[in-house]
Amino acid sequence: MRTVSRALTLILVGGVVAALLVPSSASARVSMTKAKVEQWLASTCTTFETQAAFKTRTARLPNKMLNADGYDVTRFTKYNVYTSDSYRLNACLSLIEKANSFSGNRKNRTITFAPGTFKLSNAIFVPSDTTVVLSSGTTINKLMTTGISGVRASSSMFQTISPTRALRSNAVKGYDGERNITFRGPGDGSATINMMGTVHPAFDKVYGVVIGHASNVRVEGIRFRNNHLGHFLEVSASQDTVVKGNDFVNDVRGDGKAGTKANPNAEAINVDTPDSRTKGVNYTWGAMDRYGNNRLTIEDNDFLYQNRAVGTHVMSAVARVTTPRKQEDWSLRYHTAVVLKNNRIVDSRFDAVKMLNWRSPVLEGNLIDGITTRRNASNNLPATAVISQGAENPTIRNNRFVDVPEPMLVRTYDSPHYSFTNARGVTEKLRSINTYPTQGTLQAHWCSNQAQGPADRVALFSAGKDAATAERILAKEPWRRLTVYKNTYRSGSSVGQIVSEVLMPWRSSASASIDTPSECSTR
Repeated sequence: MRTVSRALTLILVGGVVAALLVPSSASARVSMTKAKVEQWLASTCTTFETQAAFKTRTARLPNKMLNADGYDVTRFTKYNVYTSDSYRLNACLSLIEKANSFSGNRKNRTITFAPGTFKLSNAIFVPSDTTVVLSSGTTINKLMTTGISGVRASSSMFQTISPTRALRSNAVKGYDGERNITFRGPGDGSATINMMGTVHPAFDKVYGVVIGHASNVRVEGIRFRNNHLGHFLEVSASQDTVVKGNDFVNDVRGDGKAGTKANPNAEAINVDTPDSRTKGVNYTWGAMDRYGNNRLTIEDNDFLYQNRAVGTHVMSAVARVTTPRKQEDWSLRYHTAVVLKNNRIVDSRFDAVKMLNWRSPVLEGNLIDGITTRRNASNNLPATAVISQGAENPTIRNNRFVDVPEPMLVRTYDSPHYSFTNARGVTEKLRSINTYPTQGTLQAHWCSNQAQGPADRVALFSAGKDAATAERILAKEPWRRLTVYKNTYRSGSSVGQIVSEVLMPWRSSASASIDTPSECSTR
């Protein structure tokens, strides 16, 4: 008996090891010519049906759903009510990849989910030049069972990788992976990707869409629901990514109920690097080359009840020399040109945005309304809307902060994954470095923000638990003379005085300020 190629027969697995999935002995292979591939795409994949509709339509057909290898996936031994949607959808996407491989035949192709409920037990591999459309009334749920002994469900729902490269080690690197992929909904909240608050039995984290080593990926007009410990979107080593007009709703939080955990790093959108040290984006097909993201735009989205809306929580670096002895012996990897614009972030649990090794980020026109945890449990500092840890020349303007303990926190980050032995034989952790624009530019940006509620500072520097640590860090930081400005605040109809907060001259404490109200009040 001839078997299906490894890449397509293991397509169900999605990064989780399982037995080889082969067709039953009754399965016959069809020769997949260009015409045959186009025929199956048109008849079966243009509109992706619910299981019930598919079963009714194909009841009398000899072949019901062919993949690119020419096998009917409905005859596979592990095709069942749990795996059906994953098998069928991956078959369609393998046909798209096959169709675009014929000379002169490449174009963007669309799969449209019909209204109804779909269940994904295992990862869906999306190749280049594909548009996945969710209709009004489409709901895609994450399953944590395959109904098959010894075959786990995957930890993700969608991955931007072609079926033929999905299980090859280091198949893509840098930004040379898939390109021109769109996930699109109607934009009115009627099309949903529901992660179901699931926790993977082996990995904990579950992901909605993994965007890795890719270019020109768009996610727009979809409602994402019920993250727990993972991320709705994992964006890593990708460029020209746009996330626009989506709703990210409800993180299943640690509230004392059995099976739930609180995790401040469970961002709705995680901005990450593929890195074996940090375990960032740990998928077989992607090289662990520590590439940052380049040109990531997150615009006009609603984030409701998240642990954190957008952020990076680990950093990556590459040693410049064989034996690094000091901070300067490392090249930090940055995420460049991350833009958050006109988003609405409501009732975050821990903080709203965390910038860690972001170069030239822009935060503009966002509403951050409510931080429900008032103080950080680990250091008793006030909870913060925006955390800057290793931000280089950020632009933060025309934002509105409502009911947040602190609008912004500027501090360093000591990596638990990168360390070196200095010339004195002492082990040091690699540290992020904040670099800010000129005082005049910063003033113009910061004075344009508004705060409403209890916030009485714009920024707070935290270096650690003791003043000596603060002094050592400040001696190295290029922003030690940084001036930041208090936002306007409102109480009823009255507008409070706009003042500035100067973090220099520095005193022997972990934070210090001198009020000089003249700078912003002259605007």
